Amino acid sequence: METFADRLYAAGMTDIYAYRMQWGHDLDVANEAIVKYIGATHGADVDFVFGYEMNPANKMFPGAPLYTDENAPGRELLTTAVMNYYGNFLHNGDPKVSDTVTWSKWTPTTEQEKIMIFNASDTELKNEMSDMYWNRDEVMKELKENTTEDQQKVIDGVYKGRFFMIGVED
Repeated sequence: METFADRLYAAGMTDIYAYRMQWGHDLDVANEAIVKYIGATHGADVDFVFGYEMNPANKMFPGAPLYTDENAPGRELLTTAVMNYYGNFLHNGDPKVSDTVTWSKWTPTTEQEKIMIFNASDTELKNEMSDMYWNRDEVMKELKENTTEDQQKVIDGVYKGRFFMIGVED
């Protein structure tokens, strides 16, 4: 996302808003298996944009659903917030919502908070702006340094040529 946003900005498009959905990444809303093996899944934001469950990750672990009665209050708060941000952006091109975290525009400056983190605990909204910048080369270096031989087999066999692995040299 960061590289794409930087390219858009360099091309003169400055009304850029970036976000990461992190719900499902914390032990206060998901069990250990989900946090460890899945985390905040690709497409998890769709459920919060439209307000109903479509994410197949909810049924991946029998007996350990991603959506529970216990985390329903936090999910509902996050759904309302995401819908409000999206609604404002679609209505007037600016996702700002009064009385919430201000969603700042993207800038190529590394020191500025420019990525909205959408998240909630089981009972509270935890949205925040972040200056975290994911660089593909740094991610790949960290993967190589912090993986076991078995994990590397999964990376090489399953993820090779997919997602951010595209173009990775052996």
